[in-house]
Amino acid sequence: MVLNSSISNHQKTCPVKSTDYHKGSTIIQIGILTGKVKTTGSKRIEKEVLPSMKRDKFAEICMNDPLILALGDVWFMKNIDN
Repeated sequence: MVLNSSISNHQKTCPVKSTDYHKGSTIIQIGILTGKVKTTGSKRIEKEVLPSMKRDKFAEICMNDPLILALGDVWFMKNIDN
């Protein structure tokens, strides 16, 4: 089991620190490792967002990339009542 606090503490004290990683990407990676962020889109995004997309090469890429779907799902949930 991976805890958010243990990963955050490791990030602060790791001797192999890298400036290539940003805080946001670390938070997403922690979420994926702990199972809080799914790497697939939800059924709701498949029903409400994907059908309204224009059918072009960008839509095809989005529909077939699980990480893009996961990010879209996070954004969709944040803006659900807006």
